[in-house]
Amino acid sequence: MIGVICKLKVQKERIDEFEQLIMQFKAEVDEHEPGNLEYNVFKEGHGEYYVLEKFRDREALKEHDSTKHKETISPKVGKLLDAKPEVRVLEPLSN
Repeated sequence: MIGVICKLKVQKERIDEFEQLIMQFKAEVDEHEPGNLEYNVFKEGHGEYYVLEKFRDREALKEHDSTKHKETISPKVGKLLDAKPEVRVLEPLSN
């Protein structure tokens, strides 16, 4: 299993647009990625979001990074951010 935590700082005037896109992305992940065991978006304050993901293995993470929805939606999300995403890829202590 592989964990991913991604911190996203969204431009305050673009929050509604961001939330719509990130939930569209979540729906695509849930429907088309059996190797993604969990995809959740959390909000902290106004404009800070965390995406928490759990993948079956590194191959599933690799597949996630090459999906059509990531290719099309991620650049749109990127234009709504105030800063570069902070991404951490984590290994479990045990499987």
